[in-house]
Amino acid sequence: MVYMDKNYWTMYFDNSSTEAMSGAGVVVKSPQGQRWTNNQAEYEALIIGLGILKEMKATRQEELYRKGFDGLLLLCLNAKDALTIMGKSHEGICGAHPSSIKMRWLIRRHDYYWPTILKDCIKYARGCIKCQIYDLIQRVPAEALHPITKPWPFKGWAINIIGKISPPASNQHAWILV
Repeated sequence: MVYMDKNYWTMYFDNSSTEAMSGAGVVVKSPQGQRWTNNQAEYEALIIGLGILKEMKATRQEELYRKGFDGLLLLCLNAKDALTIMGKSHEGICGAHPSSIKMRWLIRRHDYYWPTILKDCIKYARGCIKCQIYDLIQRVPAEALHPITKPWPFKGWAINIIGKISPPASNQHAWILV
């Protein structure tokens, strides 16, 4: 019988997510079995958990993943890496300068995540000079619309009989009403 001792730190976190927001609660377990928890209902709980690991001198911190709403694991990025990924998805080799929502979709499709992804994509797309130069110009007059109402609701309706058709249709209909 072989006995193996755990000599690594373990971090558990539960999360809830929607398209617009996310949350996490963190439990950190030491190799000796001690536990530290934080039950905040926000994503910052994950950051606090990492702070606990650093405070307890945990040396093995690998990549951090978040489970997406579709069940896939998304790699959590720092601000520098997030800026690089936004640049590649917006202006890269096949970059079509997508809008912020589309850019967020593309980034998540390639399994990346960070808490302020939509806000950062909006800021990046608004700061793109090419998007500002070549964007469509809105040619709508800056005044209120003037609705036109009909005095009688069904005044614009009419019915017309074209006449008897010969030969009749395959279902034996011989008259056309328009």
